[in-house]
Amino acid sequence: MFGITRFTISDTFHNRSHREQLEALHDQQRETEEALIGIFGQVLQTAQVQEADDAFGRQVRQLLAEQGGVEALAAQCNTVSAWHSGNDLPLLWPIHARHRSLLFRLIDLLDIQPATQDRSLLDAMAVVSRHRHTRRDDLSDKVDLGFASHRWQNFVTKRRSEPDVLDRRALEVCVFVYLADALQSGDCYVLGAEEFADYRAQLLPWSECEPRLAAYCAALGIPESGVDFADALVTRRLRTAAAAD
Repeated sequence: MFGITRFTISDTFHNRSHREQLEALHDQQRETEEALIGIFGQVLQTAQVQEADDAFGRQVRQLLAEQGGVEALAAQCNTVSAWHSGNDLPLLWPIHARHRSLLFRLIDLLDIQPATQDRSLLDAMAVVSRHRHTRRDDLSDKVDLGFASHRWQNFVTKRRSEPDVLDRRALEVCVFVYLADALQSGDCYVLGAEEFADYRAQLLPWSECEPRLAAYCAALGIPESGVDFADALVTRRLRTAAAAD
């Protein structure tokens, strides 16, 4: 099971498929852009000949439905926008969607724990899990995104006049991407697993480390005591600063 966990959670997002998809847009973006511009042109033509707002709205909705529907057209716009901005994050959802059912089954089976006091990622994972069957795009749940970079936070958070809401799909992808990183780095571990286990349980106790301290410090050329080590660092910084001047 844990081998599957490693492949599915980690390799799903640590491959190049989303970047390859971004590069593949170079060959097809012109056709998509021309199609979208053509649809927009038809909307403008409708606006020119139709003065009544209600009739205009009905005709535009009919036009959008004939061209594949609002959701499909919005996805095309996001894809083209991702290409022009060099942003691959909007392209991750289709890749994630193919594996999400298995991923949720895994996190239901596995007891994933934090190796630090920071539980923000696992709290966000609980929110994502709770809304796995939700169809609406917006989430109003309070989620601490401190585990994510500013780039991811901007992608997940929808900026509006009212209080910020979260993009459900973006949050889900973000959580699983960071969960894969946390399992790889040891910030999170699977209770009872041989891989992605709690690294702290594998550390030697201090009683076994202390007799080896002198030899270890001598080999590295560093002082044994914490005070002497801190003084050595300060001295080194001062010398480096003086040399730079």
